[in-house]
Amino acid sequence: MDYLQPAIKSHYRILTSSDLGDEGTTAVFLLSEEQDLVITDPVQVALLTQIDGNRDLQSLYEQLDGKITIEAIADALEELDFAGILTERDGEMGRWEKERVRDYRLVLPPTPESPSDRYISIETIGLSNEITQTFANVLQENAIAVCSDPVGIIPDHKNFSASGASSVPASVTRDVQPDTISDPLLRVVIVNDYLADELAVINQQALASKTPWLLVKPVGAILWIGPLFEPQKTACWECLAQRLRGNRPVREYLQRHYQLKEIQGNIDSDLPSSKYLAASLTADAIAKWLHWGENPAVGNNIVTFDSRSLTIENHPVTKRPQCPTCGVETDTGRRGRGDAGTRGRGDGENWYHNTDGHPPLKLQPRCKTCFSNNGHRIASPEQLLQRLTPYISPISGVIRSFAKFDSGDDAPVHTYISRHEFRCLFDDLSLLQDNLRGRSAGKGTTDVQAKASAFCEAIERYCGVYQGNEPTRRDRYRELGELAILPNHCLLFSEHQYQNREQLNRDCIHYFQYIPEPFDPEQAIDWTPVWSLTEKRSKWLPTAYCYHGYPVTKPAYCWADTNGTSAGNAIEEAIFQGMMELVERDAVAIWWYNRLRMPGVDLDSFAHPYIRHLQEYFDHLERDVWVLDVSHDLGIPVFVALSRRRNAPAEDILFGAGAHLDPQIAILRSLTEVNQSLPAVSVYDGNCTVYPPIQTDSDRAVLSWWTTATIANQPYLLPHPHHPQKQARDYPQLWSEDILEDIQWCQQQIERAGLELLVLDQTRPDIDLNVVKVIIPGLRHFWRRLAWGRLYEVPVKLNLQQTTLTESALNPIPLFL
Repeated sequence: MDYLQPAIKSHYRILTSSDLGDEGTTAVFLLSEEQDLVITDPVQVALLTQIDGNRDLQSLYEQLDGKITIEAIADALEELDFAGILTERDGEMGRWEKERVRDYRLVLPPTPESPSDRYISIETIGLSNEITQTFANVLQENAIAVCSDPVGIIPDHKNFSASGASSVPASVTRDVQPDTISDPLLRVVIVNDYLADELAVINQQALASKTPWLLVKPVGAILWIGPLFEPQKTACWECLAQRLRGNRPVREYLQRHYQLKEIQGNIDSDLPSSKYLAASLTADAIAKWLHWGENPAVGNNIVTFDSRSLTIENHPVTKRPQCPTCGVETDTGRRGRGDAGTRGRGDGENWYHNTDGHPPLKLQPRCKTCFSNNGHRIASPEQLLQRLTPYISPISGVIRSFAKFDSGDDAPVHTYISRHEFRCLFDDLSLLQDNLRGRSAGKGTTDVQAKASAFCEAIERYCGVYQGNEPTRRDRYRELGELAILPNHCLLFSEHQYQNREQLNRDCIHYFQYIPEPFDPEQAIDWTPVWSLTEKRSKWLPTAYCYHGYPVTKPAYCWADTNGTSAGNAIEEAIFQGMMELVERDAVAIWWYNRLRMPGVDLDSFAHPYIRHLQEYFDHLERDVWVLDVSHDLGIPVFVALSRRRNAPAEDILFGAGAHLDPQIAILRSLTEVNQSLPAVSVYDGNCTVYPPIQTDSDRAVLSWWTTATIANQPYLLPHPHHPQKQARDYPQLWSEDILEDIQWCQQQIERAGLELLVLDQTRPDIDLNVVKVIIPGLRHFWRRLAWGRLYEVPVKLNLQQTTLTESALNPIPLFL
């Protein structure tokens, strides 16, 4: 870094603990129009409160009372500079003038082609009067005429032609009272933030009067034009706001924790030319809408223009059938839609209509058309991506960003990460940083498979977050009788864990190790209906177990996890994938906590070119790679792939798991899951691994494993020394040509083990993908949940152990995947 006197770049607004009135917080928040950052490194936090553009390195050292070494300060400055936060001070920031709502009506004298009851209103929120005059002038230059005596009913705008309008000079009439004139032909609302509180009121007014309105942000480095909201035709502002809030996790966190009303970043640039350009683009959009009666460029779409790179991007806006403001009102008071809302269910009944139970799942035969290395599907990854691409946008998307891990041109490693909204009961800084970094990853043997996988996982998470319109029933456990399922039948915490939860929770380093309060059956709670494929009837599970971010009263008795949640092109496809995940994690838990020695797999016997290529690549990295068969009593192939560094004391052991009726697919899934972690341990300086910065609790958990675990102190990671390796010929064909037949075969295996198969349809009406949560009470997550059951019984049943272990004899290391 070459800055003599570093300063924080002017487009960042900085919020410190004193700004938030919370001296206990350990973070600094940096907000801008493009991205929001959370800094938790103690040295960087200390520096950010002192950097003002007037202090050099020595001055910063003295200002911090010498508590931090100059070397540590220099390193922290380098990291802040690399993150794009610092610059050399270059004058004072421009003054930001702000006014709240002002209302302006652009009025032109009438002409024969412009009836006397037409006008366009211009309203500003949080901006100066100057912008209104700029927009008025540009609209006048484009001959967008309106009437000087606006009374009566607005005619159909499709019959109004901008080409015939008068170009008489415009005047701006201020403070016109809305109740003295008719509704405008179009309201143009100019803002500096698309989530301004006043927009909710404008949206309600527009829906009530059926008045179209256009939203514009003409300030900042990135200009926003649209959408043009047309009541009963397009999405409404609340449809957009739901997505916008989900794509601003830092600001939503600050609002939840500090009740800040207005949280905006600094404007990167505020040039007159940018305002004029925004006004010109707005006038062009309005003229086309007036002339043609529609304008797809801004109908259900936001157009952004980056004034720095001169690039234009489109951000589709989805009309949400379940929107609480503009969605279809159902007979139960819920919002939803009838046809698309039941996509793939085959029952013709709207899920959002039903509060008495889960609609029956009438599964259909689904002939497989795509047999890829990543699974059997009814559509190709390419077809899936084409359908889901509109859901990617940092403004209006379900997925705000999407990126590939760079592993080199020749690396057979294909891994993507997606960032999206996710909420959890544990709403802390560590979870926030996990969300910013990326909650979902996708892998595959090809680039397109990995991309489709990351898409689906992100949408799974989105659909599994509690939105408030889910069917629920508030009751006590006993009032539901045998139809209710106790949460611990799914959680499977032991009595010892419950009794010692306070101490165990103090010692754990990540929320996936937390132990809840024991469930009180006398407490009235919300229950969610699920469908039992085993008993062919609706049953009930606690809503807190079914949906992430459900506002359960603390202390919590349970919370949701992603185990068994899956997406698919049809509900059958999603159910099958969810079943495979549950079986996989149950088998992995039994292997891990019992530290079983399981047979290895002869990878060469499968003669798969990708496996051979991956083995060569790992060998190039000085890493061993091998696979264990950890299949158990359910008869479904389950594998664990592992890899270790062989040229250093810290072995950086990685592992991944996979399950499928086709053993080759299960093995490939386990190997590609190893690939997801590979970038974090791939940098080696000749002496040791150079790990990424530790930012979250999950980072600390996995780093502890990488730096301490070896095959010598964890021998169960190696193949059984006395069992021959499994060959490809050892595995019979279990899968069929139809996904429904595969589900039915697996269901038989599950029920023979005395287990029940439950499904919760989490498909959302605004998403063109089926999502389910499959639940099999008794199957165990691979997190540390140690209640009596299959964890102890299956190893003895399969003669893998002579006697059952006690809880204290189980593997003390919590599995951290």
